[in-house]
Amino acid sequence: YHWALNLDPSLPSTVVATFRDPYLRARSAFMYTAHHDLRPMKADDPNITFEEYVNLPQMKDCQVSMLTSNKECYALNKNNPNITKAKELIRQPNFFFGITERWDETICLFHKWFGGEAQPYELRNNRKTTTNSRHKKYHHMLDNVTREMMPEDLDTIFFKDAEKVFDERLKETGCYGWSSDET
Repeated sequence: YHWALNLDPSLPSTVVATFRDPYLRARSAFMYTAHHDLRPMKADDPNITFEEYVNLPQMKDCQVSMLTSNKECYALNKNNPNITKAKELIRQPNFFFGITERWDETICLFHKWFGGEAQPYELRNNRKTTTNSRHKKYHHMLDNVTREMMPEDLDTIFFKDAEKVFDERLKETGCYGWSSDET
């Protein structure tokens, strides 16, 4: 979901989150929007390009906003998402996170933190982004899309930092490079 975290600092809590490469998240959201509707983006042009889409104000700073603002991801007014606070949050010992594109390592790390063994059902990709045959008629919309089309926003900066923290945690727990082939 794309709701704000809204943690109450006076209450003890454990956070479990998954972050996604902002470029791949945007591609996925664009494809979803293309075959559903544009209402989540409050855009009204059915022929919107990927480059126009990722530059909509609602698309910027989504993940940082969910961590540090009281507004949901696609809100127009995100109450000044705070990248410093977001970077501090993910370093807390009660803040577990994984990375969508590195799912096997995420599952390994999850079980190192919380116990148990990885199960086959946890490792299935049940919702592939662009290989879903039901929506092949929209795939041409991504033919000329490149990472360079993404604006440098708080999410792209945050994600680079999150990957470093994630890699450190993987190395500490022996999950770096772990693959479900090892189960």
